[in-house]
Amino acid sequence: SMFSPPSVANQPPQPRDKQRFPTLEIIGAVHGTYIVGHDAEGMVLIDQHAAHERVHYERILQAFSEQHECVQPLLIPRLVELTPVQHALVTQRAELLVAIGVVVEPFGGHALLVRAHPPWMEDALHDIIESVLVQGRFDRMEWRDHTAKRLACRSSVRAHEPQTIEAMRDLVHQLSACTDPFMCPHGRPTMVRWSAHDLAKRFGRSS
Repeated sequence: SMFSPPSVANQPPQPRDKQRFPTLEIIGAVHGTYIVGHDAEGMVLIDQHAAHERVHYERILQAFSEQHECVQPLLIPRLVELTPVQHALVTQRAELLVAIGVVVEPFGGHALLVRAHPPWMEDALHDIIESVLVQGRFDRMEWRDHTAKRLACRSSVRAHEPQTIEAMRDLVHQLSACTDPFMCPHGRPTMVRWSAHDLAKRFGRSS
């Protein structure tokens, strides 16, 4: 029908050093949320929050990869409060924490003093300790992905935050260098495209 949603922009993967949208011209934004662009193929709307999330997510994962498994001693030890059940498990499963690079010591009551951990764990340290103690397991890649998604969302611009044309162009340039520029980390599309044929059809210019 005339009002059916446009197809999600989707193209075969290309090498990261190639521009996926070399001729896309950015001309503005709608409601401070959707970046408007066009090229010879038609019109594109880019969700600026989803796009920022994808860019930041891939950068964070790359940083995690570069940090590898290094353990970072903390200048100021971090206090983590646990439930009585979690605290009782610490002595039973302390070797699991050591195995993932988390150095802790008891700190009275039901607290732990964390003296070192891999840098990428910073944002989700309490949840990771809880997972190790309660579930007795730890999936490093799963937690890296979970943490990267959370950090990417937190550091991205929100909907309705106006951006300059220069900032929008820079974002699209960064997005084009991503491994998967067409989806945000949560699986939402970063962009939708209307082909020139779609537009002509909607305006009754073609049969």
